[in-house]
Parts: sequence; structure tokens; C-alpha cells
Amino acid sequence: MNLAADWQDRSKLINYLAQQLAQGRLALFLGAGISKFCGLPDWNTLVDRLLTLTQLDKPELDVKRTVEFIRLKHFQQDETGFREAVRAALYQTASSDFEKIRANKTLAAIGALVMSSRRGGVAQVVNFNFDNLLGLYLKYHGFTISEIFEEVHWSSNRDVKIYHPHGFLPMSGEIPNNSRLVLDQTSFNKIISQADGPWRQILQNIIRTNTIIFIGLSGNDDNIDSLLDAVKERHATKMAHTLYMGVRFSMDDDEPMRSIMEARDISTFRVTSFDEDLPNFLFEICQSAASKHY
Repeated sequence: MNLAADWQDRSKLINYLAQQLAQGRLALFLGAGISKFCGLPDWNTLVDRLLTLTQLDKPELDVKRTVEFIRLKHFQQDETGFREAVRAALYQTASSDFEKIRANKTLAAIGALVMSSRRGGVAQVVNFNFDNLLGLYLKYHGFTISEIFEEVHWSSNRDVKIYHPHGFLPMSGEIPNNSRLVLDQTSFNKIISQADGPWRQILQNIIRTNTIIFIGLSGNDDNIDSLLDAVKERHATKMAHTLYMGVRFSMDDDEPMRSIMEARDISTFRVTSFDEDLPNFLFEICQSAASKHY
């Protein structure tokens, strides 16, 4: 996989990712795109809902600074109130029908990658969303899950570790008091500036030692950008002369974003849909790993 054309060849890419899966070298980075099926919003919609809840007019600011404005106006000394408001906005139109969650093909395909067998499995998932839909799905199938949202935490022997570096807001139950949300400009600045902080070390190590599959991420996250820039010259693929350290899926032929991600050693593979073509691709990785016994 040392040529750009190899990463655009569906069969070659599936075989390579299947090999990485079988060898325990595959990790998932998930964004808001995987939660839309359940009625969860993208960032812009989430912020619009927060503005409505707080009865504020929309300022002429970008998304992160708009959230900072909301916090300063309503939640400057009320972290608990802010978390509750974000959860209310996040799940405002979410379906609580678990049958709908269980039947979603994309979530099923992600679950198939994570559910380990002799063909291998993804044991580390980094979820930049606040929700716990994937955890609920896996628990339904009898897997033990560790939802990690604190940068300082104990190791565990759970089947799957789901890291939430930007915070954690479960659909039901109490919101953990120690879940700090990374949503406004100040919180992004803080997490990016902590070059030696535990979260940076954890995420850099996951990226550096695995092939990463990015699903539902736009490519516009400052934190992810900084992580990729910090790791790309020290990634394990440098020993094998592999061209890229991961792949992101997109429905658009966005040449500028594709070039920007390639500069960070991430290839972009175009799929025709996120609800059919993408899950089929992910299932084929699992099937290839199982059939070839890498």
C-alpha cells in the first residue's frame, strides 16, 4: 500500500484493512456522522438548539465561539447546568427506540468490526461524540464496555474501550460530574495546548500504533488536526513504507479537503452512501479477515 492508487482500489484497501484487523492494528475514530440516524444533530444544529434553549439570538461568530458566548452568558459558573443543557439539545429529537438503533446497518457494521473473534477485532474506539449509542448497541449483544471520559483513569479488562476525549453525555441516567465537554473555543484551546497531557498521550499512541478508520468526521476538527500533525512522522507505517496511516470515508469529491488530509497521511475513500455502501465496505473487511485467516 505504498501507492496512492492502492488506497483508491476497493479490493486492495479492503484486503489491507482486513489484514490490519486480523493483526490487531485497526482503530476507529468516530464523529457526529454516525449518530444522525437516531436523530442526533450535527454541530451546527446542536448549537442552534442551545441558542433556542437559552433564548439567545444567533451571533455573527463561528460555531465554537458561539458556544463560548452561550457559556459566558448563561453557564459561566454552572458546569452542571451547561452539561444538562447540551444533553437536552443533543437528544431533543433522538429516538429512544432500541429496535431502531439495533437495526441500523452502519452501527451494525461498526459493531461487527469491534466484536472480536479469531479473525481479529477493534478493541479501541475513539468517539468524538458525546453520546453512548455504540456502547448501548454493544451491551445489547453481551459485550462489556468501558466508556472512558476522564483523562486520568484505570486500565480495565473490558471487551471494548470507547474513549470520549471531548466528553460524555449518556442518553439516560446521571451525567458524570467529571465529564468535561470540549465544545467551545476555550475548551478546544485548552485540550490542544496540553501537549504532555494524558489525553494527548493516549490518542497519539492509538494513532501512532494503528491504522485508523475515520467515520463521520468532517476533517475540520482542530484537535484531530493537531494530533495527526504531531504523529505522522513517527507512525508505525514508516517502517513498512506504507503511504498513509489511515483512511477517511466521504461521499463528496472534495479535492481541497482530500489534499489537506493527504498532507496529514490520511487517505480519502469515496463511498456512494453512508447507509448502504459504507456499511457494506466495513462488513467486507470483517468477511475478508475471516476468510483469509491472516
